[in-house]
Amino acid sequence: MAPKHVLAKLWRYNGTEDEIAARQTGRATFVLRPSMVNPAHGASPNVALPVVHEIGHVFGLVDEYGGKRPTEQVEPPKAFPNGQWRYELFRRPGDPLGDYDPATTLPTEQRISPSKIVWAAWPRLRAAGELVAPPAIVGTTVRVQLRIGHALNFAVDQYVKLRQRPLLGGAGGRNSPAMRITEVIGDEVRLERAPSFTSGDILDFDVVADKPAPVLILPLRRPGAETPARREQGLVAPEILAHIGESGGPLNAAADNPLRPCTPAESPVASQFPRNLPATLTRTPAMEGAMFRWPSIVGLYQGGIGVNCGAYHPAGDCMMRGASEESWAQRTSSAATTEFRPFCHVCRYWLVDRIDPSKHRELDDLYDPSYPGPRPYE
Repeated sequence: MAPKHVLAKLWRYNGTEDEIAARQTGRATFVLRPSMVNPAHGASPNVALPVVHEIGHVFGLVDEYGGKRPTEQVEPPKAFPNGQWRYELFRRPGDPLGDYDPATTLPTEQRISPSKIVWAAWPRLRAAGELVAPPAIVGTTVRVQLRIGHALNFAVDQYVKLRQRPLLGGAGGRNSPAMRITEVIGDEVRLERAPSFTSGDILDFDVVADKPAPVLILPLRRPGAETPARREQGLVAPEILAHIGESGGPLNAAADNPLRPCTPAESPVASQFPRNLPATLTRTPAMEGAMFRWPSIVGLYQGGIGVNCGAYHPAGDCMMRGASEESWAQRTSSAATTEFRPFCHVCRYWLVDRIDPSKHRELDDLYDPSYPGPRPYE
């Protein structure tokens, strides 16, 4: 008797080449390949979670697990929100952390430059709202009209910025200078115009049909006398980011040998423990608990985009690394004992920014216990 549940997976495969080679060359056509699901599970999470994983792809996320593709795969330049090729992370001439020699063989002794980690440039957000109209300059004021309900987390005297969407591609992620909120009237936020923000900048934050609208954002900042931009807290905690630069290796590397050649993990979907952490890491109360999930620390981990070595992803545990660590045979035989993974914070951040930016504050509240570093914030 045929199984009652079938998941249809879309593959780029033309039926005449090895499947892996076909996916690399781009010459493949699209076909549906069904995967059978144990009918005894009914509507169990084992049926839903592969769908959740594939929906992540719909929104632009890439796989964070390794696989059979060639090591050090080099594809045409394309920005991914949750994965980067190794060659993208080398230090370049003029890098603040030192130059590197351009390489064709990608030697293992070259150190990673944390300034080139895509998700490290994204700030934690305490408020965000989607624009419904272009900002308007009225004298010394910038008026920003937000979607209904999106102004609730903004308040007078906060320093906010306009930002384009999506975060990647083209001019995506471009920011305005920080501007102080002078009034919040319903869903309209009024800003004290920065001298460098002129009428010519309005077009950069226009609202265009069929494109993601710009957002007004409130980055999380540490207190201090520096400019607002220099006090912003990125998705990768400063202590973690600095350690990646100092050690030159990913977080899942051996602490005593972070520059060791990559060794493929026994399982390309297994959780990765961050062994290469600062010895004096400032821990949160949650990190002192026995149940803290250390692989949720955001930084840089080896593997992803279908390769075991030669690529990196943000966290040691994520839905995009696999719905669970169990093999497919185990998943189709027992749903009761399976521990399923959530999306990592970088993937959540990307999804929230694409779907409903007003949820950034709630997302940041969830993330804070896993974020090392001193408190308080502004």
